[in-house]
Amino acid sequence: MQFNQRVDRVKIGLDDDGDTFVRVDLSLRVLDAQEFKLNVEQVAAGPDEVFAGIQTFLKSPKKAGR
Repeated sequence: MQFNQRVDRVKIGLDDDGDTFVRVDLSLRVLDAQEFKLNVEQVAAGPDEVFAGIQTFLKSPKKAGR
């Protein structure tokens, strides 16, 4: 939930399978090219922001033979 405070236009969460998602809710009635570009940039930056924040909590894959 802390990530939702860091980004303006997108929502970050977990789905039913435990996968992280980034989404944006747009109103096409007020969408122009500049607004669309800003939203795409926010969605593109969202996963990087989340990964940087949760990286220390992720388990590293086990190496073969261990």
